[in-house]
Amino acid sequence: WDVVLSNTLVKTGLGFGGGVLASVLLFKRRAWPVWLGIGFGIGRGYAEGDAIFRSPVGIRNVKA
Repeated sequence: WDVVLSNTLVKTGLGFGGGVLASVLLFKRRAWPVWLGIGFGIGRGYAEGDAIFRSPVGIRNVKA
């Protein structure tokens, strides 16, 4: 659970940052890019968490 929650928190933070950056630079400080970025971050964290729980080992394998 700790890997999934930390991954979701990081993805949500990145989505928030990307949304703020897009809002300031492209969309005249509208709020919707921030919410869209947060939504994408939560969705990506959920999808990766689901993949982690469905894997047979239960942990991520990173190959460099």
